[in-house]
Amino acid sequence: MNRIDYISIVIIIISTTISFFRGFFQEIISVLMWGIGIYIFSKYYYWFSFLSIYINNKIIRYMIHFVTFFMFFLIIREILNYLIIAFINQFHLFVFNQILGICFGIIRGVLIICTILFFLEFSTNFVHSKNFKNSLLIPYYNYFIKILLKHVIKNVFIK
Repeated sequence: MNRIDYISIVIIIISTTISFFRGFFQEIISVLMWGIGIYIFSKYYYWFSFLSIYINNKIIRYMIHFVTFFMFFLIIREILNYLIIAFINQFHLFVFNQILGICFGIIRGVLIICTILFFLEFSTNFVHSKNFKNSLLIPYYNYFIKILLKHVIKNVFIK
């Protein structure tokens, strides 16, 4: 094992630890709110134009729209997290939430590493380095990337 393998293991451990302490349901709400927020902001950001009609600079105006929108979604996410924590405590699902959080953290850590490797392979000469070739875990990540790409191309781009 080399440095790349150790770094990838550390990323997975950090992701798993965060997910363990936050819990599965809070992590899912967080991911869903990020996805919904990005989608809605990209489609309806002009609705926030009334907030900055006196700003002539387009970039600053969009930044104000984004920050306002981001704060709105953070508030909604926190309200949902509070409700979910109350639900978990009421029905004594704490251990179940933590165990699923561990599974979610492992999957998220692997996806983060696969994303980093995917972009490194196409944007740098990292693939030709000695550390990359001697890594024990990169072939597994590359196999996972190929499966994901095949699935995405088949189900998203070809209909």
